Amino acid sequence: MEQAELVQAFFQMKGQVFHVHLFEAVSPIPKSEFFILHQVTEINKRHEKASTSHLAQCMSVSNPAISRTVKNLVEKDWLVRYEDDQDRRNITLELTEQGQAIYQETVNRVNQAYGQALNQIELADLNAFIETGYALARAMEKVKASYQQDNNQAE
Repeated sequence: MEQAELVQAFFQMKGQVFHVHLFEAVSPIPKSEFFILHQVTEINKRHEKASTSHLAQCMSVSNPAISRTVKNLVEKDWLVRYEDDQDRRNITLELTEQGQAIYQETVNRVNQAYGQALNQIELADLNAFIETGYALARAMEKVKASYQQDNNQAE
């Protein structure tokens, strides 16, 4: 295959994989809500304070978009906001018991479904696919850095 055909085949394969929407089929909550619950969980595991601005930065999403979803999660009693006594603008987020339960249920359902899909692939093929994915990510990072360097020199 020539380079243009390989690029086309890559995007078609990627599109088919993501077009299945397996996460959406098995998850009891929307992906946007899950990702916020996941990020808050991971940030808190590192003993850092999860704030809406921290989430927006981690997820490459605008503060207003994060704030809307956080508000919904607070209303569902899945997240709780804690205000800093000295500066009310500083708000820390944590999962409630209900939030932890729905987060864990989602993780378990998604892991089970993806596990079922992956079990249908030979282990050697799966390992090769994963290794190739990492190699592709490294190669793309190099190309990206090259383009960023070229753009910086042009300025």
